[in-house]
Amino acid sequence: KNGTEPESGSNTEPRETDPGRSAKTSPKLADEGDDPQTSKTPAKPNSADIAAFKQATVALQVALGSQDFDRARLELENAKAAATTDEQESMVTGYTQLTDLAEQFWRTVDSTVEAFEGAEELKVGSGGLIVLVVETGPETITIRKEGRNLKYAFTEMPPGLALAIARQKLSVSQPDHLAQLGACLATAPDRKQI
Repeated sequence: KNGTEPESGSNTEPRETDPGRSAKTSPKLADEGDDPQTSKTPAKPNSADIAAFKQATVALQVALGSQDFDRARLELENAKAAATTDEQESMVTGYTQLTDLAEQFWRTVDSTVEAFEGAEELKVGSGGLIVLVVETGPETITIRKEGRNLKYAFTEMPPGLALAIARQKLSVSQPDHLAQLGACLATAPDRKQI
């Protein structure tokens, strides 16, 4: 406010703000009091608000699990619009960070696979399983595991295989890299290694 406009909803004349007076000593208008009915306390969300927020976050989780980041961004906007509490707004902030990290992770997987020439060995999981990259395509990878060829679309790739690929470029000693690896696990629809 510029100090000359009446407060919204007020029937009083405009007041000039004296720049020499502190805010503590400025007189209050009648509607600026401590009336609890006019305070800006957030209302308790109703059941429709809660349902809209839940629907948006569930759809967001599905989109992240299928690596559909355009849809995930749309669902983030829906969740943000439906958020009515500080807790929900905080959840939206967390989901935004998770979406960014997951997208960075899958870009790393894509660029790593593009650089594969074939016959790369990948260590999957902590059990020492080694798989061999047989062939890669723009949206698929074929590996050899225990004498069998297995072909995966990137959107259906088990997280263990995705992590093994990403670890070719990402280091667990780098906090931002570790966060990307964690985002893979947090958004994976299942926890299969291969």
